[in-house]
Amino acid sequence: MPPERAHNKWSDLPKIVLVVLAVNVAVYGCSRPAPGKDGGAERIRSLEGRCVKLENDFRTVTQARDKARAELAKMEEEAARLQKEVNERITAREREELLAQLKEAKEQREELRQALVARTSERDKLQDRAERLRKGLQSMLKQDETAEVPASAPATPPSGAN
Repeated sequence: MPPERAHNKWSDLPKIVLVVLAVNVAVYGCSRPAPGKDGGAERIRSLEGRCVKLENDFRTVTQARDKARAELAKMEEEAARLQKEVNERITAREREELLAQLKEAKEQREELRQALVARTSERDKLQDRAERLRKGLQSMLKQDETAEVPASAPATPPSGAN
C-alpha cells in the first residue's frame, strides 16, 4: 500500500486558481454581445460617425485648397504686376541715362562748334593777313623794280637769285 499523503491545503491551490480563471473567462465571454446583433449596430454607428467626420475633414481640406489656389493666383498676379513695374522703372532709368548722354553729347557738340567758329575766325584773319602781306610784297616789288630799272637800261636779275 502506498503511503498516504498528508492532506495539505496548499496542494489544492492550483486547481482552485484554474477553476476561478475558467469561471472569469466564461463570464467575460457571456457578457459580450453577440457579433450579429447589437455589436453590428454599434459598429455601423461608429463607422457612420467616422464617415461623417471624414466628410467634414474633406470639405475643410477642399475649402483650404481652393483658398490656397485663389491666394496663389493673387500672388502670381501681384508678381507679374511687380515685374512689369520693375521693367518700366528700368526702362525709365535707361531713358533717363540716354537723355543724360544726349545732353552731354549736345554740350560737347556745342563746345566743338564754338571751337570751330573760333578756329575759322583765326584762319580767316590769317588768310586776310597773308593776302595783305602778299599784296604789300607785290607792291614793294613793283616799286623796287620801277626804282631800279631805268627805262633804257636792261633788266638785271637781283644778286643771289638764280
